[in-house]
Amino acid sequence: ALQEIGSSGINAEYGGQLKAAKRAVKLAEIEFDEDSSEILEAAMKKLHELYEREEAELSKLAGVASTSHPELLIEYPQLKHMQSPDHRLIKSSWQLNEFVLPDSKASINSAGHNVYHGFYSEKEIFMVQYSLQCIEESLEEQALRKIPGSLTGCFAIIIDKRGNVAYGATKDPPF
Repeated sequence: ALQEIGSSGINAEYGGQLKAAKRAVKLAEIEFDEDSSEILEAAMKKLHELYEREEAELSKLAGVASTSHPELLIEYPQLKHMQSPDHRLIKSSWQLNEFVLPDSKASINSAGHNVYHGFYSEKEIFMVQYSLQCIEESLEEQALRKIPGSLTGCFAIIIDKRGNVAYGATKDPPF
C-alpha cells in the first residue's frame, strides 16, 4: 500500500504536471480578455484538479507517516503540516490569481476586508484579504491566528509574502 501511495501522485511526473498547469494559468492570464475567459477558466479548473489530487495524496501519506512509516516525514516535509489541523489550512503553493479572474474587482465586507469572488473547481468561493505585519511571529503564525477565527468556513489560507497579506478562502459569503 505504501508503494501505491508514494508512486501514485506526489512524484516528479506529478510535479511536472503541476508546474505545467500553473504555467498554463499564467499564460492564459497574460492573454486574458472577455473572449478568452473560457480558456483561463479551463486552465484554472485543471490546476484545481491537481491541487485536489495533491491534497488527497498528502492526506493518505500523512496517515501512513503517523502510524507505520515516520521516515516519510523526511521524504515529504509538507506532511508535518498535514498532522496539525491549523497548519493544513496553509496552502504554500497556491496563489490568488489561480482562483480569481483578472477582471474581478474586490468588494469590501463589514469588517473592512477586501473580498474577491472566484471559484475552486466547480464551487463558488470568496477570498478575503487580511493584512499581516513583519513582527515577532511569522506570517504563517499571524495568518493562523487571525483568519480561521474570523472567517466562517475557512478551508484554505494563501500567504503573499511579498505583499505581507494573506487570503482566507471560504464558500460562505463573508459580508
